[in-house]
Amino acid sequence: MDYQTYGSPKGRPVFYLHGTPGAPEEAAWLADAAQANGLRILALQRDSLDLDVQGEAYIAALAAAIWRLADGQPVHVLGFSIGASLALRVAAQLPTPAAGVWLVSAAAPLEWPASWQGMGAGRYTFAMAQKFPRLFSWVGAYQGWLARHFTGVLLSTLFQGARGADAQLLGQIERREQLTRVQQQAFAHGAGAYLRDVQAYVQPWAACLPAVRAPLHMWHGDQDNWAPVGMLQGLLEQFAGQAQVHWLADRSHYSCLLDAAQPLCEQLAASLSE
Repeated sequence: MDYQTYGSPKGRPVFYLHGTPGAPEEAAWLADAAQANGLRILALQRDSLDLDVQGEAYIAALAAAIWRLADGQPVHVLGFSIGASLALRVAAQLPTPAAGVWLVSAAAPLEWPASWQGMGAGRYTFAMAQKFPRLFSWVGAYQGWLARHFTGVLLSTLFQGARGADAQLLGQIERREQLTRVQQQAFAHGAGAYLRDVQAYVQPWAACLPAVRAPLHMWHGDQDNWAPVGMLQGLLEQFAGQAQVHWLADRSHYSCLLDAAQPLCEQLAASLSE
């Protein structure tokens, strides 16, 4: 599987799983903090994996790719949004427990009723993917077309109803440019990878969580309505005594990733030094 590298070229490896719709370009937001803390972030380019690999076979392929790239070194996984759900599912399948799993704005299993409480427009996307997958594939193809030709329209749609600091991101030129690059990269080869990620997410997967035996570190904005706080509370109940949580006041989804970059990379570096 292909990947992009951010931070220190010779630093200690951390595997990054991006959100959806998202792309490895997200990890650029962590690059300076990773460089300062001696970390090499390997952002997996999931659209380089054969799109015929779906469902649990997809999760197994991600776990195998990370295990192979780690080449005997301790595995540290960092996941954002739906990428956080993939990080948990990958950790459950590794041959030996991960040394650490970091979750930012984590998306939790949808079979938990609390996961739906307080969710914004994403609830309609996920419900459509569950109940009307063919219609969802058409909508995803349209989103891909927008990303390639009218990225601003797609961003405005995605951020409609955004709360907390996320509501101001599109008004900040640098942030808007970063988000534009992420969405353009996300759909550069069509909507197939996006559709696969969402379909993998909306299927039941909570049953794998007891197999996650790694220390967990969670970062979450208290205004998040993409991955509402009920999701994090459900994960904390599941991993009682195993997880450490950092709440970011007035931060939502992307703003949590942006503001967590420095302290999270410091925490990662300290963990890798132990």
